[in-house]
Amino acid sequence: MNSEEALAIVQTLAEEPLSKLQASVFCYAWEEQPYQEIAKQLGYEVGYLKQTGSQLWQVLSRAFGEKVSKSNVQLVLKRKARELTDECVGNSVQSLKYDDWGNAPDVSVFYGRSAELATLEQWIIRDRCRWVGLYGMGGIGKTCLAVKLAREIQSNFEYIIWRSLRNAPPILDLLADLIQFLSQQRETDLPNTLDGCILQLLQYLRAHRCLLILDNGETILRSPSTDEGYTQLFKSIAQTHHQSTLVLTSREKPNSIALEEGENLPVRSLRLSGLNESAIKKIFETKGSFTASHPEWKLLVHHYAGNPLALKIVAAGIQNFFDCSISNFLEVLPQAAIVFGDIRDLLASQIHYLPELELQILYWLAINREPVTLSELKTDIIPQITLGELLDAIAALERKCLIDKIAPTPIENSRFTLQPVVMEYIGDRFIHQICEEITHKNLHLFNSHTLIKATAKDYIRETQKCLILQPIIDKLINNSSKAKLETKFQQILCELRETQQVTGYAGGNILNILCYLQTDLSGWDFSQISIWQAYLCCSNLQQVNFTSANFAKSVFTDTFSQVLSVAFSPDGKLLATGDVNHEIHVWQVTDGKQVLTCKVDAGWLWCVAFSPNGRHLASSANCTVNLWDVQTGECIKSFPGYTDRVFSVAFSPDGRMLASGSEDRLVRVWDIKTGELLHTFAGHTDEVRSVAFAPQHYAHSRHGGLLASGSFDGTVRVWNIDTGECLKLAEHQQKVWSIAFSPDGSIIASGSSDRTIKLWDIRTGTSIKTMTAHSQQIRTVAFSSDGRTLASGSDDQSVRIWNYHTGEVLRVLKGHTSWISTVAFSPNNYLLASSSEDRSVRLWDSRNNFCLKTLQGHSNGVWCVAFSPDGTQLASGSQDRLIRLWDTTTGKHLGSLQGHTSWIWSVAFHPEGNILASGSEDRTIRLWDTQTRQHLTTLKGHADAVFAVIFSPDGKTLFSGSLDGTIRLWNIQQQTCHPWQGHRGGVWSIALSVDGTLLASGSQDQTIKLWDVQTGCCIKTLSGHTSWIRACAISRDRLYLVSGSADGVIKVWQIETGQCIQTLQAHQGPVLSIVFDPSGKNFATCGTDAVIKLWQWQPTCTISKTLHGHSKWVRFLAYNSEGLLASCSQDETIKLWNFNGNRHLTHKTLQVPRPYEGMNITDAQGLTAATTTTLKILGAIDSNNIAASNFC
Repeated sequence: MNSEEALAIVQTLAEEPLSKLQASVFCYAWEEQPYQEIAKQLGYEVGYLKQTGSQLWQVLSRAFGEKVSKSNVQLVLKRKARELTDECVGNSVQSLKYDDWGNAPDVSVFYGRSAELATLEQWIIRDRCRWVGLYGMGGIGKTCLAVKLAREIQSNFEYIIWRSLRNAPPILDLLADLIQFLSQQRETDLPNTLDGCILQLLQYLRAHRCLLILDNGETILRSPSTDEGYTQLFKSIAQTHHQSTLVLTSREKPNSIALEEGENLPVRSLRLSGLNESAIKKIFETKGSFTASHPEWKLLVHHYAGNPLALKIVAAGIQNFFDCSISNFLEVLPQAAIVFGDIRDLLASQIHYLPELELQILYWLAINREPVTLSELKTDIIPQITLGELLDAIAALERKCLIDKIAPTPIENSRFTLQPVVMEYIGDRFIHQICEEITHKNLHLFNSHTLIKATAKDYIRETQKCLILQPIIDKLINNSSKAKLETKFQQILCELRETQQVTGYAGGNILNILCYLQTDLSGWDFSQISIWQAYLCCSNLQQVNFTSANFAKSVFTDTFSQVLSVAFSPDGKLLATGDVNHEIHVWQVTDGKQVLTCKVDAGWLWCVAFSPNGRHLASSANCTVNLWDVQTGECIKSFPGYTDRVFSVAFSPDGRMLASGSEDRLVRVWDIKTGELLHTFAGHTDEVRSVAFAPQHYAHSRHGGLLASGSFDGTVRVWNIDTGECLKLAEHQQKVWSIAFSPDGSIIASGSSDRTIKLWDIRTGTSIKTMTAHSQQIRTVAFSSDGRTLASGSDDQSVRIWNYHTGEVLRVLKGHTSWISTVAFSPNNYLLASSSEDRSVRLWDSRNNFCLKTLQGHSNGVWCVAFSPDGTQLASGSQDRLIRLWDTTTGKHLGSLQGHTSWIWSVAFHPEGNILASGSEDRTIRLWDTQTRQHLTTLKGHADAVFAVIFSPDGKTLFSGSLDGTIRLWNIQQQTCHPWQGHRGGVWSIALSVDGTLLASGSQDQTIKLWDVQTGCCIKTLSGHTSWIRACAISRDRLYLVSGSADGVIKVWQIETGQCIQTLQAHQGPVLSIVFDPSGKNFATCGTDAVIKLWQWQPTCTISKTLHGHSKWVRFLAYNSEGLLASCSQDETIKLWNFNGNRHLTHKTLQVPRPYEGMNITDAQGLTAATTTTLKILGAIDSNNIAASNFC
């Protein structure tokens, strides 16, 4: 007897149902696993599991009438098993079922098909077929039969999953969905290949009795982009031995399966014919009272081949136009009419006589893909119609059974959609008509209907691209060519302007097609054209003319950068974001429109939080905590006293206090009204990354007000606001990034770099559960407001939804292309926001895997620059993961190097100029051939971001410094690595003496270390800074070192003695770069205050010049041998400063290309003021503004 069979008996006999944890403990105990191993497998504490086990044995003792323990459970149960009948065991096994019915329809009303059901049940249950196909024409009832079958035989399976293929999901997405369901969300690191995913699925199909139902298979069989992958999946399931069954419904049989079929083989198919007369009569009875003789019924059913959908449509016509008399209807049928062969014929005849408005509505329903409300339909249709006209048309289509009405719910009005067969027919008709119109330049539907909706939910828009836009493009290019199609579109645009037919969807459709084709749009003219429903995120529209264009309902890239924090307003209507571009943005959740932007000079916005009443917004940045008025965007209060980065802020439940966690390891609590500092809590030994107040009803309990904090020291602490007492919770193995209170205040969740989420009982201070699934560090956790689920975000690019009560992963949300910085639930429970380093914010429906909306930003700050040895080229590394090469004489962009998967923090040329090294946030160093611009090799070894790279003077060694706290020496030829360790924090900067014998490193631990390159020994540690050190440079004579720290201070050190000989307040914010000029007599510094300062430093440091020109942080400085100074900034520019004597300073600006560079939006309409500002920041121009500024 295995553990599952034993558990089935237990669940049959137990007087009370076992909890999921008790069932898991029982199974492991049955396998004679010790509690320590069970705890490791399930992620619970040993003590907690022993307590659960004790309760389990008590339950079993009562059920069996004798003492049961972990040691004797097998003996007792095997004896009891002999006393049970096979039926009892069978029934108990049947209770072990997991199901996910997806969007399977309700079949509570079902007629006929008894013979088909009996055949299918025999194939699946008795004959154990592993593949069953249900084929037949559209509307014949395949879907309903599949659901009815699955409902009747479900007790024979452990797992049942239903999925529709109507929207042609990518094969890897479907496989991931199936595997995660069958593994109960335990599989987190899925294979990246199709073969790997299929193999993993087959393992589950062998291990468990599973019933998979895939509906609407014809969609993927007719799509070249999906057919090949699905064919491989189908063949694997049909040919490989396993104990499960796949049921596929389709209008056509997959070619790959036909060869596998046979009457006595495990692969079989059933082609459905029409329903019999009895079943059809019952269908008609649901519509009304129809009159007909037996021969008339027989003739009607025969004429339409018993097709249920066809006869439903006919029934509506007979009821409306023939007073329910089938006899009268049959009289008008052509005597020589052929027997109904395909429902498409019937649909064609029906639609041929439809009024224009009704046909328009059908097209819009096919475009929308999912049920829509009347108001949505009315907004789509042009020219505009009255609500009365729309209601009449909808009612007419309902009577003709051409549309389905979805009943209203308490939160949604009635919605309308099409049955799959009708949607496919209308979609095909729409695609054909559009292609005809474009080919002959006779636009009607192309101007009155959009091909994709830019404002639709993300997953709907992707479906529209796959099933509408892509087929249209394929047909057009197959009949012509891409170049000819582009020429035709240019001609159509000219004709639209000439005929003044500029209102409609044609312009937006053309632009969507061209963007999908990745056409170079430079110089294209869309002036005076309506650009409706154009999805222009991530599209390059450089030098495109949109003068007097109308951009209604079009979507653009935004200016926000990597978002570090997101927060919903208490009413769920607003979403606030804070990013590395020093900006707070506030968005309307319903439509994604930006309503407010606040700028902070202090740098990165680490955290944003709404006050409980929604009127105020708190933000934290470098050395700054601010309070903003949400209505006006005015900063109404600042809280002083910080000297380092402030990572987290949180309002108390009553809105009276504001807490913060910062880099100085302190937790502060402020009185919001007075601005008074009420408490400072010390105890953490590393930076505090997250703070959270206990909820209202818990905060004022007998325990007093509680505040929790999580730190990079690996601990979670709970502070009593009233008494100052601290409860230190047991440690994570690594950094704690995020904490959150459950809505009832009884549990704290913490996410860590150790890849675990721990749940803590606030009353006892003990860890009650450890949840593992993420493959990389967890930066963020959040509870849903109903307390049912927990969300987490990780560096593995996924968001996971947990049932934290059981430890199960319910859903894995994928779509981001880089690490997740924050997750936040809306007060409505199911809406979830996530932000990522990929410069996007995504809104998810946490009840499924659907991404509803993506807010896509664009920011391309330049993080680093380096001159080639001859000074003629400049390399730059940017936020967009590209390295760019520039001609320093002309300023021309020479080309780009692509390969890193995250920001590039440092670049360095080899002394011979033939190799370029780059260090990245992705923890790797890449070497590039500067002549061929090919990637040579990738150096791996650092455990965190690589902030600095330098070549030795002889070019044999590369030095690197990383946030992991180490310096590494790489032998370039052998590609071996030797680490230097000593710092207690991340290494932000390294500097090498001119002779290559001395290396300096500056760290977050507020020290500079001097290293002997020959021996690798640390020969001196320089202490004195009171903040983390971002920059250092060694003088050319090797006698002095200059360092700069996060508090804006620079220090000059004598290397021989290690003494600090001068300290200066250099910048209003962190010092980011220091570099000596070629003469060695001067050095330059830059920082977050956006200025560059030139210093004469002997005999003492004095400022000789301050350079202005950048608008944001100046990130890095470099000199070439001729004294040309390069600076790069978060403002996306590089400036080359040329010093021709003290009085003559000139500079050249190199602009990193922006997506809308030179795009002309003069007199454009349909743009909000905020969108217009955004477009200009991203490079767009408005001639009116230029003229006005020239006039001034």
